[in-house]
Amino acid sequence: MACTRNAGALGRRGLLAVVVLFLVCGTLTATAQKEQSSAGSGDLIRHRTLERADFKAEEPPRGTIARGNYELAAITCIQVRTEPSVSMQVGSIGESSGDERYEGWLGHLRFRAFMDRDCSWWNPSTRNAEYTLQHEQIHFGIREVAARRLNQAAENLVTELHVTADSEEEVVQRLKARVAALFDEHNDAALRRTQDFDGDTSHGRDDERQRQWWLLIERELRETESWRD
Repeated sequence: MACTRNAGALGRRGLLAVVVLFLVCGTLTATAQKEQSSAGSGDLIRHRTLERADFKAEEPPRGTIARGNYELAAITCIQVRTEPSVSMQVGSIGESSGDERYEGWLGHLRFRAFMDRDCSWWNPSTRNAEYTLQHEQIHFGIREVAARRLNQAAENLVTELHVTADSEEEVVQRLKARVAALFDEHNDAALRRTQDFDGDTSHGRDDERQRQWWLLIERELRETESWRD
């Protein structure tokens, strides 16, 4: 699910600058998964090696596990969102008939993946910390790869996308719809991968299958390094 925010406009005519935020926050767990959406800010970190101290929530996020039922090893909250510098530009077009139309394009579009440490929870009964951290690291890696692939696709969209309409508002809505479609495509693919990962590893109970996933995601992270920033 994506949230959008119109952060304002500069000028009444000519060039209109619009900043749009697309945010997804997924709780990715060792034994279950629940997708959530939130525009709030937490203790966010970029993709890196996770540590036990990164799981700062005192209890699991609401709706992911019944309170007091400690069957999950950990819950990692991950957000994929646009950079603050993402922008759209809209300009007016003078027609020979005297009518005015508007055109628009993307000025900049980049995505980043974050872990929200305030939301992420560690089961105090978890025994195999190293294995659980690896499981959650793979979940984080899946979303990081998704963000990088979004950046690769976003470059093409910025280059190719140009829309015209009868109003500034319609131009903005069409641009936002194209960005949302791109985001949803990659977000849905990442969600399917996280579900496949949990299913394939029996939610972190199959050591060999988890090792294979670890090698796969590490390879994809190396291959997409140029799309990190």
